[in-house]
Amino acid sequence: MIVTMSKDNDLVWIEDFARFHAQTQGAEAIVLVDNGSTLYEPGDIARVLERTGLDALVLSTSLPFGPRGRRPYGNTELFLQTCALNAVRLRFLQQARAVLCCDIDELVLGRTPNSVFDATWHSRFGLTRFGGEWRYARQPARGAVVRHDDHRFLVANKKPCPAKWCVRPSGPLGDLQWRPHILDEFVFNWAFRSKEFTYHHCRQITTGWKRDSVAPKAARLVPSKTAWQIATDTPRVAPGRQAPRRAERTSGTMQAVRRVCVGSSRRFFALRPALQAASLALAAFLGLAAEEAIDNDPVSQEFAYLMQGFYD
Repeated sequence: MIVTMSKDNDLVWIEDFARFHAQTQGAEAIVLVDNGSTLYEPGDIARVLERTGLDALVLSTSLPFGPRGRRPYGNTELFLQTCALNAVRLRFLQQARAVLCCDIDELVLGRTPNSVFDATWHSRFGLTRFGGEWRYARQPARGAVVRHDDHRFLVANKKPCPAKWCVRPSGPLGDLQWRPHILDEFVFNWAFRSKEFTYHHCRQITTGWKRDSVAPKAARLVPSKTAWQIATDTPRVAPGRQAPRRAERTSGTMQAVRRVCVGSSRRFFALRPALQAASLALAAFLGLAAEEAIDNDPVSQEFAYLMQGFYD
């Protein structure tokens, strides 16, 4: 499942974006939130997406997206996108196998045979994050509109793009709030960066609302493979050959234990960081008290042992 937001992006771009992920990552459905486009109607978007073979849900809102922020508040202006992501998460995506959040100008690529959805489903915590690279186009190869596949140039040593993510809503992190580049208030976002995936950020796939679409000087552009060329060069797991789901490989008892662990994890990670710290402190205290009840050592002695361990 893909979730994305769009306003007045060319319908050709939307179709190319959806078709690419259907054919290379095995995406089966898409939720597109249209932010008050004036060039076409939501029904036009739905008809374009139907041609890609994806089950499509097109939602519409005309609320303001938000101003552009500046550091250190550069990401706080995304209030509409953040609210839309979480409204969609709670209303439509709770039962999704895995959800990929990316924009129309971004094409996700894998470096292994597994798709980003399969990798996320089989990961223990159900989260995959990965960085991206800018790609540039000089001119359209066909027609008047620049396409994703025209982005066959890069700039060497350019700073990577912010990470994108794919999450399993039923997993241990399923109750966390979604933001465009992170799971909100999850202090371990950094630990889930994967080198198995990347994405091409296509510079000229833009309406110019947020950034200048002019490409760097030609002397700085280095030819590279397009996203489609890379995707077709990478072997893929054949349909129907994916490993069985986790629950199908375990006994009933282990499934019950896993459900308890996942449920506890969801509730813990959804807490505010201060409450998480307090919960850990309480668990540590209860553990010491339980251990004291078993071996009949004074609690003060248990704390002394603990502090001695830190000193050592």
